[in-house]
Amino acid sequence: MPPVPSAPVATVRRRWLAWLACALCAAPTAAAEFSDGLAARWSLEETAGRCVLEQRVRDFGVVRFTGVVGEPLRLEVLGHQDLFAPGPVRLERVAPPWHPAYPERTRLAEVPRGPLGELLIGDPLATRVLMDFYAGYDATLRRTAPSAAMPAADAAGAGSDVTLQIASLGLRPLYDRFVTCYRGAAVHGWAELERSRIEYPPGASALDAEARDTLDAVARLLALDPNIRQVFIDGHTDDTGNSIANRDLSRARAQAVAEYLAKSGIPKSKLVVRYHGAAYPVADNGTEAGRAQNRRTTVRLERDWEGDVAAR
Repeated sequence: MPPVPSAPVATVRRRWLAWLACALCAAPTAAAEFSDGLAARWSLEETAGRCVLEQRVRDFGVVRFTGVVGEPLRLEVLGHQDLFAPGPVRLERVAPPWHPAYPERTRLAEVPRGPLGELLIGDPLATRVLMDFYAGYDATLRRTAPSAAMPAADAAGAGSDVTLQIASLGLRPLYDRFVTCYRGAAVHGWAELERSRIEYPPGASALDAEARDTLDAVARLLALDPNIRQVFIDGHTDDTGNSIANRDLSRARAQAVAEYLAKSGIPKSKLVVRYHGAAYPVADNGTEAGRAQNRRTTVRLERDWEGDVAAR
């Protein structure tokens, strides 16, 4: 991924002055905010089959990405005590003052709390947050805390806002090592997934475990990259059987893939389903090996590369 361009120094200085003025003139509230700001540091621990990328936040606890080879990425937010109120905690992506997208703030999800107040975030959201950090965005977790947990809460017992700010500073130099450590755990990129292929036994349209793994990886990439605008799904068959039967079989294969991606959270508006029967062989139908290659559904991703430039 290319580096995030910096805003002009003068622009960043003006943003900081405006932010500082707002912070100094704000009226006192019962809100509690946990952040290490410019002092934030990420560390990486690599062991056999396990990779941990974490940031310790003073007075709060730890934020930790854990990658175990063969398992989905996990993001854990573990506090020394339970300060968040019951109910989901809002996760937001935030552009810091030096980021070219400042003051962008994007709501990503409502994260459920665990029994001890911990927040456990799985894929594809965990990978989305990691990639946002790599791109220079920060994150916030916000929830109204009960007055019993925060003595400073108002007398009416309405509670006070608790905000945890997670900085991306220092993560980028560790990213490649973390991904290399975790490479075996379904971390796929554009080059691997731009064109994917599902194969079938004769007459079949059901998705086997290998096909589902491939489509899971495609769905994760689509969740991470908003500039992927369309997914072309093309069903094919070998030339066994008549043309009508082959057309119907190729349609069933393509639709099964589309339905699986839709259930994985991919908007149906991005899915383009087509079916061709035996019209477009890629190998010789005169051999069993050739027919096996022709029994396929292809998944091709179309990306708006201009969107990367516009986002900067």
